[in-house]
Amino acid sequence: MFVSHHTLKWTRTCRSHGRHPHAHTAHFLLNRHSGLRDWRTGSRVLAGGDRHVYDNHVDQFLEQLGREPYPYPTIEIRKADSLFDYQYEDFKVVGYQHRPIIKTPVAV
Repeated sequence: MFVSHHTLKWTRTCRSHGRHPHAHTAHFLLNRHSGLRDWRTGSRVLAGGDRHVYDNHVDQFLEQLGREPYPYPTIEIRKADSLFDYQYEDFKVVGYQHRPIIKTPVAV
């Protein structure tokens, strides 16, 4: 069975200032499942069609773009025999840093 070691997640429409944790979670689970099967994993691409910024989000969007990124954190994961054998304690995030939240009004 051939399984590509590259993945692409397409989002039809989304606002650019918002985060999409579900997309990252889906890619993480696919990557983890591949590792359990000893399949090779590769690049991960998130793409979007209708990316947009609402008028009342421009200042917050520019503030976020102006922030210098922190180094990427790492994650330590206990190796399990099955994807269903994992417990919360099996995951440890190391080196995660964040900045204060950027509050954004609801766009109507």
